[in-house]
Amino acid sequence: MRHIRVSKLALTRSALLFAAFWFSAFGWVGPERRQHQPRSPLGCSGRKRRGSFEPDDMVRLICTSDKHHKFWEIEVSGKETTVRYGRIDTKGRTSKKSHEDADAAKAFMEKQIKAKRKKGYIEPEQNEAETEETDKAPVPAVDKAVANPPNLVLKWGDFAGHGACKENAFMKASGRESVGARSSQPLPKDVTWTVRYSLIGSHQAVGVATKDAPLCMDGYHFVFGDETEKGESWALCFTKSLDEFLARHEAHELEELHSETPLKEGQAVEFQLRLSKGKELYVRLPNSKKEELLFSDLPEEELYAVASATYYHTQVVIQNPSDPQPAPDLDPDAKQVKKIPTRPHPAAVRTPPPKRKKRAFPPLPAFNKKGLVESAVAKVEGGAAWELEELERKVLKNENCLDDRMRQQMAFLMQYGIMFRECDSLEACFNERVVDDGIMVVRTLKSAALPNVLLSYFEGGFGGNSMGFMMVEEDGVTKCILENCDTDLSWRGPNEKSKAAEAFVQAFWTIRYDD
Repeated sequence: MRHIRVSKLALTRSALLFAAFWFSAFGWVGPERRQHQPRSPLGCSGRKRRGSFEPDDMVRLICTSDKHHKFWEIEVSGKETTVRYGRIDTKGRTSKKSHEDADAAKAFMEKQIKAKRKKGYIEPEQNEAETEETDKAPVPAVDKAVANPPNLVLKWGDFAGHGACKENAFMKASGRESVGARSSQPLPKDVTWTVRYSLIGSHQAVGVATKDAPLCMDGYHFVFGDETEKGESWALCFTKSLDEFLARHEAHELEELHSETPLKEGQAVEFQLRLSKGKELYVRLPNSKKEELLFSDLPEEELYAVASATYYHTQVVIQNPSDPQPAPDLDPDAKQVKKIPTRPHPAAVRTPPPKRKKRAFPPLPAFNKKGLVESAVAKVEGGAAWELEELERKVLKNENCLDDRMRQQMAFLMQYGIMFRECDSLEACFNERVVDDGIMVVRTLKSAALPNVLLSYFEGGFGGNSMGFMMVEEDGVTKCILENCDTDLSWRGPNEKSKAAEAFVQAFWTIRYDD
């Protein structure tokens, strides 16, 4: 018996030594993971057999050709897909999408992988093998602009929203909306065209769409490339960063493109787009000498050139590069010419799915005649000064940052639908899906013309555009006295066309933007 016990002890020691050696050499993984693999941001190795798509799995591809150094990966979990993309060695951007069922999510995954392979994306291990064989400098892509059909005339047809549209140009008027236009005729299967913007800025989009895709949207949003109840669109969308653009389809961000040279806010830019065989859409960014593939496997139905604008007095011109035409003079504030097909507003505004029951908001409280604010306006009209002064500036990151007065004023903004229309609680107002980065800024001010009264100004970013409202207490009732729509300040108090109102707006502009 003693001999058997000694043998078991020796066997146990041998097993422990072998296990220690194994884990020190290979770690807590199987032998198939012995070679070092960089972990993807989604937490997977990205190693998959070509053409193998299984539910609850992911694929990682990279592109290092033609001076690119970026990754793209997609993960499917049930009926949801998660796409992450960006430059290698960065976290990248993440875009999630829900599908009807798991089969639809899987089909979407396969379609996107096929499209990425067509753009030159490969598996990381395949790239390592090719790098050993080819160590040559990348050859820049050649401009592949095709000869357009003879007598091709490109001009805008249907236009929606406030503004003016004529021949090959449209211009946005004032108003909190994103307007768009569609070409008068469907595009040929092979065609090249240019779209020139007089101003570059976020949430504008250019691309192709089906005829029934909506052309206008309330607020500042991507009109094209979004998910809609009717029609489809494929668009290059402008971001807050002026050198980054997103390829979007059905609200899914599929890829990020970078401009070779920095673009300046407010400058005019021109994009060249090319449709190839009716299936592929290419784009040449401003100041770039090469094309990039935006989308492949476009549908077999007729497609139209589309573009949208969000900024006041932005002019968008479509041209046939083989036969450029001068743009007409437009006045977006003038009445529309009857011959121009303009969709009614806001009937053309697309309702984002799923359908939600619209909330009814009461009218804003009116200012009292000969009340506190109207008396202050009369004082300034009589020669007094507002003498507006900022007392405090505070960054609000959550509900706990609010004092009682701020809570009352944010409740006022929610109650009357001025801000946070979709929120049903103060906590929801700080969600990143509601306000950019989940952050608000509040300024407390005072005025010599309004003694013993504090003014509160709340401002936040909504889709890259700043929105702000100033409130004042009059006879115990909160009222809105000023509105800021992305630097467009408007007096909302009594006698809005008076010199006193103009002086107040100018005084606050100096505090807000000149400090």
